[in-house]
Amino acid sequence: MLKASDYYNYISSTLQDVQFTYQQKHHRIKDLLEWLCKEETKGEKILLSSLFSRIAFIGQKLKLPNVLTWRLQKVRINDRQSRKSTKTITKHDVSFAARGIAETVKIIYKEDIPEALDQALPPLPDIEESRKNKENYIDEIRVEVIKIDHDNKILHCIEDDDIENEAPVKVKYGVPHVNDVYTTFISKLWEGAQLHLVTSRLDEDTIIPSHFVLEPDYLVDVTAVAESFNMHQSIPLMHLLKKFSTTHTSKAMLLGNVANFFLDEAIHSASTDELNFLDVFTKTFKSNPLDYITLPDLQTKEGFTGFMRDAEFQFKNILHTVNDNFIQQNIVREGCVIEPSFYSPKYGLQGRLDLLHIDQKNKEYKIVELKSGTAPQAGLGNSGLWKNHSVQTLMYQMILQDAFNAERQSIYPFIFYSKALQAPLRYDTYTTKMEQAILYTRNEMVLNEFLLAKSETLKDVGEVLQQINEVTFATAAKFTKEDVNTFIRKMKATSQLERAYLYSFCSFIAKEHQLAKVGDTIFSQGTASLWLDDFDAKKDSFKIFFDLEVIENNVNEPTPELIFKRTNEDNAFVNFRVGDIVTIYPRNNKESVATKGQINRGTITMITKDAVHVQLRHRQRNAEIFDTDTKWALEGDFMEASFNAMYRGIFNFITWENKGKKDILLGLKPPTYPDKMYTHSEVLDLAQDKNLNQTELNTLSKAISTEDYCLVVGPPGTGKTSRMLKNLAHILHKTDSTRNILFIAYTNRAVDEICEALDEAIETPLEDGRKFLRIGSEHSCSPQWRNSLLNKMAEESNNRNSLKKGIDQHRIFVTTLASIAGRSSLFSLKQFDMAVIDEASQILEPQLMELLTKVNRFVLIGDQKQLPAITQQDPSLSEIKYDKLKDIHLRDRRTAYFERIYSLCQENKWDWAYDRLRNQGRMHQVLGNFANEHFYQGNLTTVPLPWQSDEMVWELKEKYTPLEKLLCENRLLFFPTAQLGSETSDKINMEEARKIAKVAAATKKRYLEQKGYFDIDKTLGIIAPYRNQIAAIRQALEEEGMKEANTLSIDTVERYQGSQREVILISFCANTPFQMQSMLSMTEDGSVDRKLNVAITRAKQQMFFFGSPSILSRSYIHQNLMDWVREQKGWIENDKELF
Repeated sequence: MLKASDYYNYISSTLQDVQFTYQQKHHRIKDLLEWLCKEETKGEKILLSSLFSRIAFIGQKLKLPNVLTWRLQKVRINDRQSRKSTKTITKHDVSFAARGIAETVKIIYKEDIPEALDQALPPLPDIEESRKNKENYIDEIRVEVIKIDHDNKILHCIEDDDIENEAPVKVKYGVPHVNDVYTTFISKLWEGAQLHLVTSRLDEDTIIPSHFVLEPDYLVDVTAVAESFNMHQSIPLMHLLKKFSTTHTSKAMLLGNVANFFLDEAIHSASTDELNFLDVFTKTFKSNPLDYITLPDLQTKEGFTGFMRDAEFQFKNILHTVNDNFIQQNIVREGCVIEPSFYSPKYGLQGRLDLLHIDQKNKEYKIVELKSGTAPQAGLGNSGLWKNHSVQTLMYQMILQDAFNAERQSIYPFIFYSKALQAPLRYDTYTTKMEQAILYTRNEMVLNEFLLAKSETLKDVGEVLQQINEVTFATAAKFTKEDVNTFIRKMKATSQLERAYLYSFCSFIAKEHQLAKVGDTIFSQGTASLWLDDFDAKKDSFKIFFDLEVIENNVNEPTPELIFKRTNEDNAFVNFRVGDIVTIYPRNNKESVATKGQINRGTITMITKDAVHVQLRHRQRNAEIFDTDTKWALEGDFMEASFNAMYRGIFNFITWENKGKKDILLGLKPPTYPDKMYTHSEVLDLAQDKNLNQTELNTLSKAISTEDYCLVVGPPGTGKTSRMLKNLAHILHKTDSTRNILFIAYTNRAVDEICEALDEAIETPLEDGRKFLRIGSEHSCSPQWRNSLLNKMAEESNNRNSLKKGIDQHRIFVTTLASIAGRSSLFSLKQFDMAVIDEASQILEPQLMELLTKVNRFVLIGDQKQLPAITQQDPSLSEIKYDKLKDIHLRDRRTAYFERIYSLCQENKWDWAYDRLRNQGRMHQVLGNFANEHFYQGNLTTVPLPWQSDEMVWELKEKYTPLEKLLCENRLLFFPTAQLGSETSDKINMEEARKIAKVAAATKKRYLEQKGYFDIDKTLGIIAPYRNQIAAIRQALEEEGMKEANTLSIDTVERYQGSQREVILISFCANTPFQMQSMLSMTEDGSVDRKLNVAITRAKQQMFFFGSPSILSRSYIHQNLMDWVREQKGWIENDKELF
């Protein structure tokens, strides 16, 4: 798709454009280098998480001259230094950067540089030799391995910093008593691996580190590393085993959660004397109700009484320790921070402490980790600490040293054994040897993660998983050995195809996890962008709130909240939305980063022009940390738990003992033909709506008759929720008063819509006033449905029996997929006859399969021609090569289960198990024609509703401007724009933004004048591909004087699926050929661009496009769209008089 001329033209236009400064030109050329590297390394199995690593890899792969590889690295370094204001970019820098890219393009595409460009650029210079003036000791240095000399135990590496010398550095390993503990791990390294060398000594031309940290931006949780240690040794493969082990809540685990709750209450209380055990214990029940009513050990009177007795003992011991031992160690409640988080790329670790006490005056930090289990006996050579507990606090000590730049002596790690009467608070410290053991274990864990992620064959995955064996876990605890034996037994029972299925998804999940953590380039760095992206890059891409000041501090309230004042006009437009999870950290200058200090996590609950409201994940006694004269920053965060849930889910499904049902779900066997297929008249009698068409009756008949599954394809506007799901719910609820039904969607917005449909479908509420129960949190739930939350019912319940009775009487439950995955104990209370899953085409197979084993039958509702599941890896990496998996249509692991099984049903003519809705009631027939003809082969028809065929009815007023008159006369318009990004980003097109702002303002004026209303939730919506462009459009709307600039719905197409507006404006913002690939989301057969399909099916009455024809024409589908607009007389050749 991309050609050499695209790169040459971009270089030429950048050099010739007088509006750009030298720094802006250099930044654009660096971005071009990014595109080139990404295109050339597309499909590579190894992790290339930065531009540094991609340039090094390309240099080796293409055997580029050393001087050229060095020159490309100089582009990267100069750009980074200029952003930090440590270098001023000159014309010389720009010219040599352009020469480096042009020469690389010439080698890759085997096409000469155009003569005019070649003559305008200087020749490549000789390598600038310069000796580095290194100290004898280097605290930390990052390198990439380019060659491994195992015989001499030397790693040849290049440094990720200021490379002025082409010669690689030599790193010595296997040095006795220095770093020989890492020898085994290094024997498994690969060329291209990134290492952090910590506490190194320089011996002539060789670096001798004390520590090696593999892929340091891939942060491993402290708890996961600690769990690998027992009293004898560490077993790094414990991390791998836990991916496939189902952890059921136990009495001990629940007691641990209760003890942590007690500690939080003790810290937050004004005085522990005011705390009453029964009151606090009841709070733990209301915060975690399902465990109390599902845990087998608590279901007898004796079991529950015993648990309460244990809890009361812990309660009293915690209060005593807080009042006595804490005070003795100068741990006062006012200085305590509950569950602060830390990132440490220096050690490749991340962690969340139970409690941290900060003594600002003396710069002392005291770590307290609470453990509710039995404590080991102290004395007689025993430290009185379990090894894994000791290791955990020692890692926190390492992380805090890095975060606060503190001396080891100023950090005091304590383990608090809340079950121990004697010396419940115990201290430990660590040695370099222990530090090495910790980092060796962490490296081995990362090694296995990366081996899974870069596995090219099923055999590669099998070799990783086969390490889980009895020999490896010989020194493990008894319960761990039982998990190992269970894993081995279940794996032996699987067929060859089942193992292939498991292995293929294991490598897929590992790669997705890797990309979520560290990304694959500077364009997509995952969580690591928090410390790898420089501030200007974050600001220019609108992905940071900065210069925030706390104006309201309620962190010590039951609902902990901070309200920040937005003080910087440069930060007026950002890419955040209500509901986003964020990382909060102090930022007083450009050099402030989240890794240097503690971070807090929270959820944005409100954004206004002047303020941001954030609810913290944990209540804080030490409110003073937010009261200091500090500026704050917010950046995006993500939740990691979903990846482990996918590993467990796919393993539990493929080792499911119900082989007959499993074969049906895999697609090896057809779904059971129903014993009884409801007739259309029977369906109509049962349905709530009596005006159902033949297609809807047919679909409902199959759905309620199914014995295994039914797939419902719902194209845009066909009423899959408002009609199909609503009537299905009504029938299921009405026909059998004993059946439990579970309704699920991928997003909370879709769950809100399901709640609305259920509210209509179920005519009479139960005694408690609820028609259904919703699983989830208040934050993610629309206010009108919060009373239906399970947690709300728990708050109202006086005891376990009343809660259990309340749950028992409800038959209809609704939830997101993520929420139900975290509350699997519900399935021990409820046997669900059917699950109805909306947005099924956006759900990956590993996310869904375990759930399907827990219900008798299910209906999946989706549309494989609309948005797919969200994934990050390239199609070439997710492609399946095993023929037996291809036979069940598993060809691409990015494909949703819905799409795979639907294609199987069609091929095998299992027509009783699927159907497609055909009547759309959203779009005017003119607007729906393109999608119908090009994407749905003419199978969509209008309902028809009267307005779907009406002519335009707007009055042409004499006072109207030419633009306003044009909008009154046309349903469909295309406004061509130039292919020019802003000086800061190609993801912004201000020409489009300003034109959109004028069209939006004219639309608002027209609706107010002629209809008497302008409803921001119904009238107008704007779709743009990038958050940067969204921010630019809001800015343009504000400049245009629209007071709705911050509240109008402007979003990416991903957020618009399921939404509709009277008028939709679409900004393509395609400024370079390199952006087209990311804009497209093609179906497997290449016939449908799913993103475009969603975008053009949101409008009811009018749709206006803004984009660069020369760029868009590179996609044949976009060319067809433009041709269609021309046919409809909507093409604006010259709009100078309009704007």
